[in-house]
Amino acid sequence: MNQLRHLVIPLLASLLSFTMQAQAGTVTWTGATNNDWNTASNWSPAAVPTSADDVVIALDGATVTLPYGTPITIASLALGGGSGGTETLQNPSGWSTAGSWLTVTGDVTIASDGHLNLKGTGEVEGVVHGDSLTAGGTITNDGKITLQQESVITGNVSNNGTLEASRGEGIINGNLSAAATSIVEVSSGVNGPFSTLIINGNLTNGGRIKLYNEDYDIAKLKINSGTFTNTGTIVDSSTIGITAKWSEISTIDFDNQGTLIGKSKNALLIGGTASGTFANSGHIHAQSSMTFSNVGTFTNTATATITIDTTKTLTLSGFGGAGTFVTESSELHGNGTLNLEGMGLSLTRAFTELDSLDLVLSGNSSLTLTDSLIVYRTLSGGTITANGTRNQGTFTVDTLTSDVLNNGTLTLTGGTITGVVTNNGTFSLSGGTITGAVTNNGTLSPSAAGPSPARWPITIP
Repeated sequence: MNQLRHLVIPLLASLLSFTMQAQAGTVTWTGATNNDWNTASNWSPAAVPTSADDVVIALDGATVTLPYGTPITIASLALGGGSGGTETLQNPSGWSTAGSWLTVTGDVTIASDGHLNLKGTGEVEGVVHGDSLTAGGTITNDGKITLQQESVITGNVSNNGTLEASRGEGIINGNLSAAATSIVEVSSGVNGPFSTLIINGNLTNGGRIKLYNEDYDIAKLKINSGTFTNTGTIVDSSTIGITAKWSEISTIDFDNQGTLIGKSKNALLIGGTASGTFANSGHIHAQSSMTFSNVGTFTNTATATITIDTTKTLTLSGFGGAGTFVTESSELHGNGTLNLEGMGLSLTRAFTELDSLDLVLSGNSSLTLTDSLIVYRTLSGGTITANGTRNQGTFTVDTLTSDVLNNGTLTLTGGTITGVVTNNGTFSLSGGTITGAVTNNGTLSPSAAGPSPARWPITIP
């Protein structure tokens, strides 16, 4: 008898498992009764999807509402693909003390006419309740994803369409990869709440990121734990309201291989850490004043360009007053101001000019010349250290109020230096004037065709 029982129980378990597998399959939305996910007659076959089911929502123009406060688990989700209209999956309208919670153990696919609208519930008794989507596979978006009011996506997102964060925080716990055709938009509306897209993973952007704010609000993009690589375009803009605040990007590591444009009425702020690295091999254009704050190391590679428009300022602020700006590119353009706060600036290749930019060294910043020919309109503040030894370190300024420390070979070809000069190497005048105090521990030498020794404020030995 016991032997028979041992045979029957495994057989029954196998039959039950086989029956469950046979019942699992594709469940398709028909919307025959209403818009409610939990109504069986809205599906074909007529049953509410289970964790074993692949769900397809492709009925033209369908809007499917997930319930509040009831966890739902399915095997996969295909949203969109109809012949007309937009297929939308969202929570019900109205207030609730709980959001909608959807778990997909496999992949989520959103077609070009699909819209995943995770819009949250609004604030109830001082608490905002967001919706959530958790995916075990990849979330591929060719349509639109909306994140509002503390809504959360957990999983890796491949964005080929539009991903929008507005009205509070939207959170992605995973990596976000945005293709060349994609748009990622963080927008704050008139008199609406600030908007933030938080990514707890890596952000790789090959498309277009738009940070848009109006009136009193702020649009933010925060990469909390990963790296931010941009090969596309980032545009920061606001259009109305003289009190418009700013857009903000917060990241530890930032690698710009594309285009970063600041257009808003106030600054674009990018914050790193002491160990964070910023690299620009693309183009940064300050059409408005911009600030890179808390910078550990900022490297401007040989292929990079920086343009600062008239009356605008690009500020690089070192982390703890001890950042480093290394530029291998000679493409620094515009009629604005490059302001270094607590930054060491190292110019590692020959410069023919910096257009008409003003350079301001503040907060114990310093400029190191190795092999550089520098042309500035105005250079002020901080200390210029010249370590060049290959008949380089030649520069021309209109007005230089910075202090100069020369440990190598340095030649002034024009302009006026009013700061303190300390010479430990060879300092030559082939043009220009020094009116500040000079401490000479090396050689001061006007060239054969240069000015008379009277141009020096001390007697040349």
